[in-house]
Amino acid sequence: HLAARYPVDENNPTRRMYACMHVLNSMHYQAHWEAHIENPRIFFDHCPYHSIREHHPEICQMDEFLLAELLNAPVKQVEQQTGSPRGLLHCVFTVSSRAV
Repeated sequence: HLAARYPVDENNPTRRMYACMHVLNSMHYQAHWEAHIENPRIFFDHCPYHSIREHHPEICQMDEFLLAELLNAPVKQVEQQTGSPRGLLHCVFTVSSRAV
């Protein structure tokens, strides 16, 4: 239901990614993405659910599902609350190159 509230109708993969980041940032994720050789990577520098994430790991699965729905591509979380070069804790997801 959450993803349905934010349809991302971009046919261009790069525009679709930017539209997805806009949606996520409107939800306070402080999201950004980087292109990589194998697959794009999405970074969440802030988790709006951080205070309950420890007792509800399904929140991370919800984030994966939300990204997959917005991007129309398989997404996998590869890092959870790890240190970033800026000294923040962030989560990292990879996106299948199939669609993005």
